Amino acid sequence: MDSSEHNRAQSTPMGRIWKVVLASMLFTIITGAVWHIIALEETRMDNQHESEVLRTEIRKLSDYRATLIASSTTAKNIPQE
Repeated sequence: MDSSEHNRAQSTPMGRIWKVVLASMLFTIITGAVWHIIALEETRMDNQHESEVLRTEIRKLSDYRATLIASSTTAKNIPQE
């Protein structure tokens, strides 16, 4: 190793390398967290939409059931011939 290689090795301290490593780790962690939060929000919105659809269907079925009960009650009140 000659003196120019020795000087170049001393002029690139490990501190700069560790800063780059830590910065890339921080970037990766933040990006992963944001991605995770966005995915959770999309899942929540999908679940909420599905729940609204189910509630609408249940409401329609309940109304249909009430209609059937009402019509069977009026059919019972009609005198049979």
